[in-house]
Amino acid sequence: MFGTAIMRLLTFKEAARQLSVSVRTIQRLIERGDLVCVNVSPSGATKRPRRRIREEDLTAFILVRQEEPRQDRLARRRRRRAFT
Repeated sequence: MFGTAIMRLLTFKEAARQLSVSVRTIQRLIERGDLVCVNVSPSGATKRPRRRIREEDLTAFILVRQEEPRQDRLARRRRRRAFT
């Protein structure tokens, strides 16, 4: 065989449940670039893309949040807001 791994894709609702946050918070994390999502709809199939979050991306997000002190995250967020 080719040894392909099955990638688990989570809906925004499933990801929100795992993080104990709202779906809107998941959307904000994606908009800010803190969390990555993929478009799973065929090109041109729908006007609104169907987006999912790879389970390994959510796990990586959680690990980074655990390692990065809260003060560093807040400072990074303030710097980002200063540019917009």
